[in-house]
Amino acid sequence: MLPAHDTCTVYHGTNLFAARIIRKIGIRLDVQRELTDFGKGFYVTLNPQQAKNWAQIRAMHPQISPDLLAQLNMSQSQYFNHPEIKIPACLVYELNVSQLRQLNGKEFSLPHEPGWERHQRSWERFVLDCRTGKRHHYDYVYGPVAKGHLTNIEKIKVSRTKDQLSLNSMRAVKCLSTLDIVAFKPEDIYMKTFLLKQLWNHIQNSENARNYRFLHEIRNELMMIGNLTSRQADKMLRQSLTSLPFSSIIMHEPAAYWAFSVLYGMRKLWYKEYEVYMKKKHGARK
Repeated sequence: MLPAHDTCTVYHGTNLFAARIIRKIGIRLDVQRELTDFGKGFYVTLNPQQAKNWAQIRAMHPQISPDLLAQLNMSQSQYFNHPEIKIPACLVYELNVSQLRQLNGKEFSLPHEPGWERHQRSWERFVLDCRTGKRHHYDYVYGPVAKGHLTNIEKIKVSRTKDQLSLNSMRAVKCLSTLDIVAFKPEDIYMKTFLLKQLWNHIQNSENARNYRFLHEIRNELMMIGNLTSRQADKMLRQSLTSLPFSSIIMHEPAAYWAFSVLYGMRKLWYKEYEVYMKKKHGARK
């Protein structure tokens, strides 16, 4: 649950370009992603390290709403060549918890809290509904972050160390104040990349492949989305290991998300295409 204090500090991990745009024009809910754990909203966390980790990911995989880009009067080429999109940054806010709780909100216990067993099933159903595009009427939602199941998009797991607060209405957004921006250096991933490529070569056609099944799920999605052969998908995935985060954080997005990132990278804006694909995929499972 959210802390009982009147106020607390929350963080939003992104890249420096996005952080400065938010500071300049404010938070726009209409340009946020739709198929997320708690629905379309502006997401923050009480955990600064979690926000920093997400900032690294957002700097390695920059995307932006085409509508916002049009408002900024920028082309895709100008955006992808802007130096600040590759710099991780966190927005730091003071959240008025007392004011927020006067709104229509939903709060789930975290896994280490006493009420988790009571909330777990309703949290799972709520996240699965939001991830398929079902809308809710809450101003805000707080709870743990979900991790995707390896092979079944209809199942999720809970992260026991990560929390999230989605601000789903402008009334909730107005509970934020005292904005600051903290930029970070991008992580050194070159040695990690070399080790990952060695790992990928090792697990091909090996019994160890089941231990790295998520990488294979990304490959399978690459084949479907890009109409690729297994050899072509393997090659693209090996080349992309410079930007795939080899940690638990990768599991918080579906394999299809990373497949789109591998296919299109910083060559096009692909979020809308990804969400259309996921809606069709969920619809086909029903």
